[in-house]
Order: sequence, then C-alpha cells, then structure tokens
Amino acid sequence: MEIAWTTPPSSQYNHDVSYRSFKPTDREPSLRRRWFPVPSAILPFGTRLYLLLLLLIAACSSGPPSSTEEDTTETNPSQEIALEFDWAPLPLSYSVTELQGYAYLGLGDELVILDVGDPAEPTEIGSITLAAPVRDILVSDKLAFVAGGPSGLHIVDVTSPDKPRLLSNIPTEDGCEAVAYSSPYLYTAARTAGLLVFDVSMPQRPRQLSSLPILEEAMDVKTKDSLALVAASFGGLRLVDVSDPKEPREIGFATRGSYDQGYAWSVAVQNDLAYVANVEIGLRSVDISNPSEAKTEGLYGLATYVDRPYAPVSVAVEGRYAYLADQAAGLRIVDVSDPEEMEEISQIDIPGWAMDVEIAGNRAFVASKSGGLRIIDISEPIRPVEIGFYDPSVVAKDVHIADGRCFLVDSNRLIRTVDISDLRQPRQVDGHPSNASAIVAGKEHLYVADSDGIKIIRTPSPQRMAEVASFSFPSVKSLSLEGNFLHALNDAGVVLRVDVTRPEEPQIQGEIDTVSLSKDQGIMSGTSFSLGEAETHYMDDSRLYVAVGNRLLTFDINDWKKPVFTGEATFHGRAWSMWSKETNLLLLTDTGLFLFEASESGAPIPAASSRTRAIAGTVHSERNELWIVEITGRVRGFHFDNGGILEEIGLIDLPCRITGVSYWQEKLFLAAGENGLQVLDISDPTSPRLTGGWTSTRNSRLRDADGNEMASPHFSRGFPKQVK
Repeated sequence: MEIAWTTPPSSQYNHDVSYRSFKPTDREPSLRRRWFPVPSAILPFGTRLYLLLLLLIAACSSGPPSSTEEDTTETNPSQEIALEFDWAPLPLSYSVTELQGYAYLGLGDELVILDVGDPAEPTEIGSITLAAPVRDILVSDKLAFVAGGPSGLHIVDVTSPDKPRLLSNIPTEDGCEAVAYSSPYLYTAARTAGLLVFDVSMPQRPRQLSSLPILEEAMDVKTKDSLALVAASFGGLRLVDVSDPKEPREIGFATRGSYDQGYAWSVAVQNDLAYVANVEIGLRSVDISNPSEAKTEGLYGLATYVDRPYAPVSVAVEGRYAYLADQAAGLRIVDVSDPEEMEEISQIDIPGWAMDVEIAGNRAFVASKSGGLRIIDISEPIRPVEIGFYDPSVVAKDVHIADGRCFLVDSNRLIRTVDISDLRQPRQVDGHPSNASAIVAGKEHLYVADSDGIKIIRTPSPQRMAEVASFSFPSVKSLSLEGNFLHALNDAGVVLRVDVTRPEEPQIQGEIDTVSLSKDQGIMSGTSFSLGEAETHYMDDSRLYVAVGNRLLTFDINDWKKPVFTGEATFHGRAWSMWSKETNLLLLTDTGLFLFEASESGAPIPAASSRTRAIAGTVHSERNELWIVEITGRVRGFHFDNGGILEEIGLIDLPCRITGVSYWQEKLFLAAGENGLQVLDISDPTSPRLTGGWTSTRNSRLRDADGNEMASPHFSRGFPKQVK
C-alpha cells in the first residue's frame, strides 16, 4: 500500500531554519589528515576552469530570500525566552605532540597545552588562538612550530605553558601542512609549493632560505641527518639532500608519481628505514640506506573492517611497532620487526576519527577529529587500552528516562546518570563506558547493545553503575522490554527473546526470523526478494511489528513459539522508531510520521501521515500525544486518536542540535548535542518552554552526589580486534 502525504497548512509551521554564518577560521581544514582527497592535479585545467565558472554563476544567481514575502508563521510565545546556546561548529583536532609531560593539541584554530602527568585526567593549562586550524605541531627548545595550513607557519614561545606567546607568523605559498626541525633549520611541507627551508635561529624573524618543487604535493616531512623525507601524495616518498639548506636537491624517490601506488600522506623514519602511510594502500616500508637507490622493502595492506575502509593518515614508529592513525578505524598497531613481512597485531576504536598519533614511552597520544585527545596505554601492544582523554566536544546523542532516573548517551562513549530531582539544576552523578547503539531502561537495570553484544548494567542509586551480565547478539538495531522479557532486533530481522527475571542470569528463550517468516507465509512466498535491512520494532502481548527496508511487517505472537505473519504495509524513508496504543501504531522515519490502524486480521492500514525530518520521538500515552525532534532543533507535538486522526498541537524551535528525546512527568528531556541535556515543559502542549539543562565540561569529569570529583570511567575498551 502506498501512502499519500498529508501536510499541515504552511501557517502551522515553517521549515526554514537560519544558521549562524561560519567564520573562515570555522571551516574544516581541507588538506592534512583528512579523508582521502581528490587533488586538483587529477582534473585538467580546462575542466577546473569550467567548474569554477559554474560555481560563480550559481553564486551570482542565488541571493538572500526576498524580504517582501509575507511571513504567515504563527508566533509561539515560548520562543521568546532567552536561550544561552552555542550554535558554533565543533572544534576539530588534526594534530598532537607530547614533550616532557605536556601534550600540545591542535583544536580548531587553537593550540591547547595540556598537563598529562596524570594521563587519566589531562588538564588544560594554556592555549593560544592562531589564524587558521592547526595541521601539525612540533615542539623543541621551548618553541612550538605550528603548521597552520592556509595561514602558513606559526612560531609560539611555550617557555611558560600557561601563557603561550606568538612570536611570528610567516605566510607560505599554498599553505603549510607539516613541519620538521633540525636546529637551526625548519623544513615545511607546503603542498604544491614543495619543500620550504627556513632559518629560525631568530624565531621572532625567521628567514626563508630556499624552496624545492616536489612532484605532486608535499603533505608531510621528516628529517634524518642531512636528509629530508617528503610524503608527496601521488608522488610517493621523495628524498632530499639538505646538507646545504640554501640549495636542497632531490636525490631519490621510492615510488614514481602513479595513482596505483596510493596517496603518501605521512612518513616516519627509524634507522635506515622509512615508513609511509599510504591512503588506500596501507603501510609501506622503504630502505633509505642508499637514498639515491631507495627501494620498497615491504607493503602491508591493512584489513578493512565493516564500514571502515582503511585510510591511514599518520604513522609513528617506536621499536618494533608502527602506530597508525587510521581515521574511522581508530589506532592500529603493526609489527614491523620484519619490514618485508609486516603484520597488524591489534586495533582499538576511539571516539571520532583518528587523525594523528605521537608515541611517548608506553603511551600513544592520538588526535581525534571530533574526539579531542585520546591517551592509549600501549605497554602491551597486543592489548591497547584507553586510559585518559580530553574531549572538548562532548555531544549528547540520546536520552532515556526510567523511574525518575535520566541516562544520557554521549559521543564520548559514556552513559551518564544525571540527577533530575531539581530540574533547574540537573547534575551528573555517575557514568559508565559504552559505545551504545541501542538502550532500554528497566526498574534497576539498563540493557545496552553495543559492538560487543548486549550488556546488562545495574543502576540503583546511590551505588555505582556496574555491568552484571552480557551475551553475544551481533548488529542490534533496537531493544524493548516487556515485563520480564528483553527483546532485541538485529539488522537481519531476527528478534531474540531473553528472560531477564534475574538480570544477573539472563536466559535466552528463542528467536523469530521475521524476514524468513514473512517470505514463507506472506505474499512473497517462494521468492528470494530482498526486503532490506531491519531498523526497529515494537511489540505487546499479542503483536510484533518490525520495520524492514520500507516495509512494516506484522505478526501474531500469542504463541511465541508459533508466530504467524498477518500482513504488511509500505512507508517512505528509513524507520527510526515505533509506538502503539490500542489500535494505533505510530511509525517515525527520516522523511515522515505515519499513523496506522490495525485491521481485524492484524494487518496495518495506513491512516494518516505528516512530513518531517525528525530523528527521534517519545509518546505521552495518557494524553495520546507524540513528540518528535529534528536535528535542527525543532520540537513538534502531535495528538493521535482512533479514526486515523493525526493533528499537530505544539511547536518550538531551539537554536541547538537535538538527537534524542524522552518523556517523564509532563517534561521532555532532550539530548541537545554540545548543549548536553535540556528540559522542556509540555504541561501546556500548545506552549512548550525550557525549564533547565545540564552541559558536560571539556574533560568530562564526574562528580558524586556530594560534588566530589570521581575517577574517570574510561578505564578500558576491552580486547582489540585481532588481524591475522
């Protein structure tokens, strides 16, 4: 059955959302330590000119919205309250280095200095704002040499880490991507401008001594004695003699400029071997004992994890191991004791994308694009463990309320318990590490699905959260709790039933393969037609509803061991969540809200719909209300009733991102991105209003009920994936 859209009159709501204009320094760096780029050299000059003209025409033809149009949007008095939100883009991290107990982190256009003497609790002690996002950092002789991309080279005095001071800023042709230092000379990788050499004996007035064009683009540089090693994108590894800094000359290379050789993004050197991180290829070892005849010793093609193609953008070597910052695949450790037969031994996920790595003793310092600084214990390279972090951009992703307890899921892989007894001043009282993909809250336990399976966590106050049981069930998409039974749906459409009468001893009761059952008993019997991926489910005592692909499947489960397929309906978009009351079933997708009614046979009958870009919702069952949230900050309330009625009753626009919502006692609890937890009073649904909120701090420290600081909960991520 196809569903016809029904859209409320434009006077009821307005989808236009205004955003703060980004400053130039807010823009994401486009050069170093990012996803694999498409260099301009790939496109012919004529093609580039043609595309540029098209962009100019499009820019000239588009203008600001006409101010003569009548605004028919009704004013909501609740929107006139003063809001103290920050709608600025999150600062991104691309580079980190460590020296003598201090970590130097690039955080957007800031150079942040952290005391990492206690790696479990890095503490910010100083920072300085530069002219553009930080791409690379090198610290020596109480000076920080910072590659600032389009803003060039910065030299910062860090004699007093709490008061860093800019000494000089030198613009460089085509930007500055990386730096290497051999006193008193500084070498910079300047993309198409090649290798630049500076005399920095007087850091207040550095002098450029020379430049050397490099095949393709210079993206990284390291030095060894009188040799500069340049990672030159599609030009591979270039070897430059800098014995005379005024006249550098290329004397060798490891690979010719060939696209099938991969994109050389980063280089590290140890003894007579160079290690090159090649995007789309892996890790290459190169013998440089004779620079004029450099040759590849070995090439290790990294394994590709599901949905995480390898793309190493930074490499560091210490002893027999190479450490790769591999973007979405986190930190990867490769045994290079035999450079001809390198082997990956472990991998650890981190929040965000790993963009740079620095090794200091038995610790790896990793710059995460959206997760700040991550500190990894590598004393056992086969079992790396995160022991500390400094995250400036902790983002609330989802929220759950159960029996007056609020659980906030954030981007830092924490489930936070927030005390909401005083809604004017919510405060965090506990936290538990988990990379949750789905959560359901019971009376005294949380049921959490993550990459390792399903975990059961005890949550009674005032005790600390503690895992009491776990079991394996891969690729969980949604969880539900009906009485003493936990139900989990995976992406293949299998619903698992688990008896959690005793949460410490969960008992698996069986499963229903909804896709196979619908094919065996439904209209597609005997076909191999693919329904797509299962996304969410809802169930009561007698009915099971499963959204698979763009189909809503229904089953009679009065006898769990003999489920019966009763019908299906189609809908638009990707399903997020479902709710049901009496004969009504509400389905929220990324394109709209759908109301179905159950037929006598149990098959869903489309009754009403409304366009929306919502990503989460919650039901106020006593008042037959559904509240949904859009990532742009829009919160909308609907009344639903028997007879296919779906009426919008409330609306408020908040100037912050919203990614999750939960209802409790006439309040909506919102997961508001970088603004943490926000509370919305909906006692009058026609006029929702903010009543309180809680936002985490940069390093996300926890405090107990008395306000005392608690230890960081980030003690372990478990065993890494092993690659053989």
